[in-house]
Amino acid sequence: MDTPINGNLGDQALAMAGLHVLAQERPSSSLLEIQNYQVRSSLRFLHDNLKPGTPIFWNGGGNIGSLYPYEEHNRWESFKAFKESPIVVFPQSVHFSSDLKGQRMLKSSVRNYSLKKELTVFLREEKSFNFFRKNYPEVESYLAPDTVFLLDEYVSKLLKKSERIGVLFLARNDIERNPQFNAASIAEVIDKAGFQTEVADTYLGEEFVGSLNREALLWKLWNKMATKQVIVTDRLHGMIFAYLTRTPAVVLANNNWKIESTYQTWLKDCNFIHFLSKYNQKMILDSVQRLSNVQPEPVNIQINFDQFFKKLRQV
Repeated sequence: MDTPINGNLGDQALAMAGLHVLAQERPSSSLLEIQNYQVRSSLRFLHDNLKPGTPIFWNGGGNIGSLYPYEEHNRWESFKAFKESPIVVFPQSVHFSSDLKGQRMLKSSVRNYSLKKELTVFLREEKSFNFFRKNYPEVESYLAPDTVFLLDEYVSKLLKKSERIGVLFLARNDIERNPQFNAASIAEVIDKAGFQTEVADTYLGEEFVGSLNREALLWKLWNKMATKQVIVTDRLHGMIFAYLTRTPAVVLANNNWKIESTYQTWLKDCNFIHFLSKYNQKMILDSVQRLSNVQPEPVNIQINFDQFFKKLRQV
């Protein structure tokens, strides 16, 4: 449930990875994909037509919290609609604002999650996991990497090999953007240092993306990234895509903890992914120059999915 239709290729990769892992771990099951705009309208139909006990799998991402209330409210409604079905929430990040509105929503969220029996929530980085364990003690929860990491072997095997030239910026321009990061001005500095630069994003705008064109658009981006010497990004999935394509990356903090915590939890020992929590143009340029000469050595992230795989097979 809750697969995206927007042009955010990070969200689309989560859907792709989620569907792949379900097909792999539950080969005898029939899968029905419910896109996010269909969730509310489909609840009654699904409630009336699914066999009691049919497992529900909720797409992963970074939308538990007050930052994306529509998605959080949809989850609450699904908990109420499927009281007799186990629900597994794929790895998520959590963020509630510290203001009164955010704290009220946190209180409501804890109540809705705690009332649902047979609910399992996976958190994709340690800060969210610790926050969830503290605030939702009655809910079964586990730490597991972002599901896009599950595409590692698939992407690395099929990726087109080509000469790497230049630096690609994948810069966000939304509510999670860090205003300190001005991709165009930093690109000018790096361009003057002798690197070809290109500024883009993992978000394609309002283009409709679904099951028919999802993988083609992702492969277009991944093959493009594989032609670059270095990626500079403030997007979490920009960082993960760089890892999948074995492209050295300078990763910059956004306005919440999910990028830094994901890096510290899974990628801090990776030699070709470098995170900067505070930065200026010189620091970014220095990191680009250093990483342009690095031979990527992947780390073993897959061993951290054992509990996730076990739960998918159990329910």
